[in-house]
Amino acid sequence: MQKMNRSELLKQMESVLPGLSQREVIEQSSCFVFCKGKVITYNDEVMCTQKCDLKIDCAVFAKPFISILRKLTDDEISVSTNKTELVIGSIGTNASVHLEKEILLPVADVEKPQSWKLLPKDFCNAIADARSCASTDASHFVLTCIHIHPKWVEACDGVQAIRYTIKTNFNSPALITRSAIKHVLKSEVSEFSETKNWIHFRNESGIVYSCRRYTEEYPDLTGELKCEGAEVTLPKELLRAVGQAEVFASKFFFGSYVTVKLQSGRAVVMSYSASGHFSGAKTIAYKGKTIQFTIEPTVLKNILRKYSRFEVASSRLKVDGGKFVYVTCSGTASDMLKHHKITN
Repeated sequence: MQKMNRSELLKQMESVLPGLSQREVIEQSSCFVFCKGKVITYNDEVMCTQKCDLKIDCAVFAKPFISILRKLTDDEISVSTNKTELVIGSIGTNASVHLEKEILLPVADVEKPQSWKLLPKDFCNAIADARSCASTDASHFVLTCIHIHPKWVEACDGVQAIRYTIKTNFNSPALITRSAIKHVLKSEVSEFSETKNWIHFRNESGIVYSCRRYTEEYPDLTGELKCEGAEVTLPKELLRAVGQAEVFASKFFFGSYVTVKLQSGRAVVMSYSASGHFSGAKTIAYKGKTIQFTIEPTVLKNILRKYSRFEVASSRLKVDGGKFVYVTCSGTASDMLKHHKITN
């Protein structure tokens, strides 16, 4: 029997949740696996490894185990095992969770990190910006990935593209799915290690997040990012209109979008959906011809918070933030399915 701090044990379990699977895609992928002083989760796309106070070797169903840890209130708990159960006890309570003595989770499929390198300071910012431009359409797999190049981080969903210029310290390009790498952003990682099929990230607490690495050829975005146009200033006040338009943002299988129309002296933010529509106008210092573009509302809000000066061409909205370049296509949300099919 082991006596331990419940909150600390719960914290350790929560740190490896990203590696769990809701359904068993591989054996024990819905389990916490305890082995050699560590707790491991693995769902074939992400593996999480964390040092653990619980010194046992077995697999335990994650959902009931973490649920009871959250519901108990005592600071100190006792944990013991028998042939079939992990037993958790506290004052006046006793709970048992089924365990499996044989560890079947194929953790050996994940290469072990050998050497670690520091991540550049802006790496997580670059990944966060790129994730917002990666596709959610699984039928075009490459576009659901973040492309990490030795000299930049980039993503494209067929209607918008971004490239963040940054020396990543990667030896060779790698693709990581937007769904896998999102957990890295929440963990304040500071180091990484490259192996043949995996990219491993580690934070200062020693938690390791291993993301499956893909090596498919990524589209060359250089031409898409080189557009030039007239300069226009968009006021911060446009943020409120974008937030309101987001309620009725057009939702496609590859994302949600609003339309912005630039007319002489004003900018109009519009959105349409089956549940309703929205239109909001703000005064701007623009005297060119009418142009409209479609953009993901979260991306536009992030850009408006940081920048006010943009370039608008007949077929693109461009934001040059110094470290990054972002472009989107022109048109309305109703044009996007056609554009998406052509681009992909």
